Amino acid sequence: MACLNRNFEAVQFLTNSTECNIEAEGNDQDRPLHLACKSGNVDIVRHLVIDKHCDVNAKGRNGLTPLHRACLNRNFETVQFLTSYTECNIEAEGNDQDRPLHLACKSGNVDIVRHLVIDEHCDVNAKGRNGLTPLHRACLNRNFETVQFLTSSTECNIEAEDNVQHRPLHLACGSGNLDIVRHLVIDKHCDVNAKGRNGLTPLHMACLNRNFEAVQFLTNSTECNIEAEGNDQDRPLHLACESGNVDIVRHLVIDKHCDVNAKRKDGLTPLHMACLNRNFETVQFLTNSTECNKEAEDNDQDRPLHLACESGNVDIVRHLVIDKHCDVNAKGSNGLTPLHMACLNRNFETVQFLTSSTECNIEAEDNDQHRPLHLACRSGNVDIVRHLVIDKHCDVNAKGRDGLTPLHMACLNRNFETVQFLTSSTECNIEAEDNAQDRPLHLACGSGNVDIVRHLVINKHCDVNAKGRDGLTPLHIACLSCNFETVQFLTSSTECNIEAEDNDQDRPLHLACGSGNVDIVRHLVIDKHCDVNAKGRDGLTPLHMACLSCNFETVQFLTSSTECNIEAEGNYQDRPLHLACKSGNVDIVRHLVIDKHCDVNAKGRNGLTPLHVACLNRNFETVQFLTSSTECNIEAEDNDQHRPLHLACGSGNVDIVRHLVIDKNCDVNAKGRDGLTPLHMVCLNRNFETVQFLTSSTECNIEAEGNDQDRPLHLACQSRNLDIVRHLVIDKGCDTNAKGRNGYTPLHYACEKGHFEMVKILTNHPQCNTEAENSFNDRPLHKAYYESGNFDIVRHLVIDKHCDVNAKGRFDYTPLHYACKKGHFEIVKILTNHPQCNIEAEDENNDRPIHLALSGKTHMNIVNYLVEVKGCNTQGITTYDMKVSSYLHIYQSSVVYLLDQKTDQVLEWKLTGNDQYRNRITFHVGKYHDTVTLISHATYLEVWVQQIKGSQLSTSDLLSSLHKGLVTVTQSLHYTYKSKHEFGVPCTCTGVPHPAVIDFNESATKCVNGRIVEFNEKQLYWSKKVVELNNTIQNTSSKVSSQTESHKSSSSHGTAAVDTE
Repeated sequence: MACLNRNFEAVQFLTNSTECNIEAEGNDQDRPLHLACKSGNVDIVRHLVIDKHCDVNAKGRNGLTPLHRACLNRNFETVQFLTSYTECNIEAEGNDQDRPLHLACKSGNVDIVRHLVIDEHCDVNAKGRNGLTPLHRACLNRNFETVQFLTSSTECNIEAEDNVQHRPLHLACGSGNLDIVRHLVIDKHCDVNAKGRNGLTPLHMACLNRNFEAVQFLTNSTECNIEAEGNDQDRPLHLACESGNVDIVRHLVIDKHCDVNAKRKDGLTPLHMACLNRNFETVQFLTNSTECNKEAEDNDQDRPLHLACESGNVDIVRHLVIDKHCDVNAKGSNGLTPLHMACLNRNFETVQFLTSSTECNIEAEDNDQHRPLHLACRSGNVDIVRHLVIDKHCDVNAKGRDGLTPLHMACLNRNFETVQFLTSSTECNIEAEDNAQDRPLHLACGSGNVDIVRHLVINKHCDVNAKGRDGLTPLHIACLSCNFETVQFLTSSTECNIEAEDNDQDRPLHLACGSGNVDIVRHLVIDKHCDVNAKGRDGLTPLHMACLSCNFETVQFLTSSTECNIEAEGNYQDRPLHLACKSGNVDIVRHLVIDKHCDVNAKGRNGLTPLHVACLNRNFETVQFLTSSTECNIEAEDNDQHRPLHLACGSGNVDIVRHLVIDKNCDVNAKGRDGLTPLHMVCLNRNFETVQFLTSSTECNIEAEGNDQDRPLHLACQSRNLDIVRHLVIDKGCDTNAKGRNGYTPLHYACEKGHFEMVKILTNHPQCNTEAENSFNDRPLHKAYYESGNFDIVRHLVIDKHCDVNAKGRFDYTPLHYACKKGHFEIVKILTNHPQCNIEAEDENNDRPIHLALSGKTHMNIVNYLVEVKGCNTQGITTYDMKVSSYLHIYQSSVVYLLDQKTDQVLEWKLTGNDQYRNRITFHVGKYHDTVTLISHATYLEVWVQQIKGSQLSTSDLLSSLHKGLVTVTQSLHYTYKSKHEFGVPCTCTGVPHPAVIDFNESATKCVNGRIVEFNEKQLYWSKKVVELNNTIQNTSSKVSSQTESHKSSSSHGTAAVDTE
């Protein structure tokens, strides 16, 4: 106190006492020297330091040293004395990294700053709290002289950035000292467009902090970007409208012509910002501009009027509606109108004004069907509710989202006064049900306002037993929501059914035990004599529910009742102990076993014991406790022959597994369901740590077989855990060729699952048989093609491991058969590029790979490739394809393939007659045809195939088939039309057709004996041309038969192959 009050004599006297602790610390760690430096009596400071040897670097409150204190309190003499002391640390940092120079710049004593920088050589760029330099501090605290001195140093970084990227100029513009701003910009050439926090420039900062002079100065600079955008696309005008300085706004708009409609990232305009921040003058100015869009929408469709109603400035709302004629019913975010917004935000005056407009729709619905009255009841302003109901006659029973009425909303949001008012209306339906059948009383019991509940029950005689959602009564809801007072009130009613059952047969006591309020449970059991053994959902008793929900106090209370059946079984034979072990509360388990002597070996669902359940649910403490009991059977088997160790391995808690194996000596090779051992289980469930532990046991049989001969390695490959496979193969030397179910080796499984890295581990093992066959004669390569289609695996097996590409598996399929059947095009290419690959290999049905490719409608790229690139023999395809009416597949796919490759050449040739292109794009179909002829033949085939099936085909059948071919041609040529529009038109219009279509129509019309005239207008893409063709065909009908035979002969050659240079 003597130091703080500058009493030098008192200090001298006290410090002369041997009992005086001169380094005593106050509650904030300040010592006497700190307070002497704060008060500024240099004689006291000199006495304490020189005469009494006080620590000049001792840290007090916030880690400040005596020098920090002297600088902060502008005590120059004290600073001079302290810094003259050789032990004084002039660069000491406080808890927030501030040094003495930072605090000197903050306090603004330029003599101290000059002394520290010039005489003591303090670092002028040192970063303190939040990365601020001394210059930042001086700018932030408006200390112009200090700024001038610091910036005169050649070492001072005038563009230093703090932790949020602010430079000194940003802080100067924020603090508003025009002299500092002018000095930094004019004298020191600071960047006026530098971006700081959130991308804000100095102009943004000046606008945000209402510093008009700084704004004027900055915008007079030709280099200043007045429309610069921050990270949110905020421009300076947005922030000026937010802060509300109308002089700045006027200057930016009138003098600098800023865009009054510019949008931020969220779509807000300057007018939105002004409305949201209640800046009336700014709103008036902006809306007086003819360029201002008063109905601009943000990204949520909110207009300025919406935000004005949200913020609650009635003057702005009145101005926008009356003076500027804004739409009072415009819908914004979620379909809310301005009236919705005002109701939701409890702005009564605004509501009164809006509803006084004859244009205002007081019953407008938002996207959730909520009306303004719903939102008023939600927000709880009873004046608004009264006004809407009494003055404006709003519907008190209108249903909104989920069928909620205004009364539902008021009950849900605990607004008692609103409930009182609504229920005083004779029109109000106090028993209205929402879509889930909940009534207002249900929601009141859920929200927990007992005054509302009492009012509805006593004053309004609501039904206390009404059933709502899922058959819940109000009492159920109150118990579920832990509202004790509400429960007490409801059960005091003689009409209340305290044993009512919901749709799951749960009673209120069940839900109270599940929610865990022991006061409610005690009240229901002791005061209301509820049945403690009543069975609810799945046959569970209240004790089951309490155990399942980990409510220890509730369990203790229930089991203290002599009537409580602690061994009650649910519908699946689970007892309370089973559910306690499932939920994992070891206190409950201990209480049931030790205090209540529950059977630790009782079998529940599927024959599971409590120990099984604890292992399955990874509850280690519970497992430890149970196994500590001498009565506990640690090798008990469930209905699947699984022991607790099996389930522990399946769930993956290695601590439980270790405990059972090491501490309890459980059998690591015990066989459970399907003959699986614990190691099988853990491999199947991908628990690597547990695998490591089990296999470290000398007793563990790592090659144990299940009933279907699968070993742990087989299951590890099926589960796709690379670490487990590597460990078993490399570290444990498991047999990579062991055959399991259906003769599968581990490699079969890895290939089937498409795991390339796993395949490499297996195939890199020197003993791995990459050609092993399973019971169906499939090799790993077959599984890689058919099941996973993994390109890397196939390449690895074929190229790196030289697997037989012609090996026959199930159905005598080769790998190529499989790849074609599944449509793995890239794999087909790998195989067919192998010099030994037989692309004509036949399976047991004499089908070749191309046949299987043709069986898939989406595999025509493979067909093209096999025919056009690999020269696959198409002999016999006619017979096969006849089965699926698919002659057209071969020819049509060839046409499309050619068009894809040669579109520009086809067009150039047909339009110019340049034969150099014609020679490059011919097909072989018995003889040479140009592309256009081929298209007509290919599409004609669709008709021909239908026709040769028999004379029983009707005209409509043939016409439908012809139509299908016509569509095929037009779709194939569509790209040509689009890319060369000047030579043709899109296929959906009725202009002049491509020559290919003309040729097609000529041949196809002959085929159907001129009956093409029966096409209706919708089917004809080029009706004029078809009419001409029909007229011509009448004179040539006698030649139909011979031309049909000619087409059959031409098609019988079967092959359609590209002949290119």
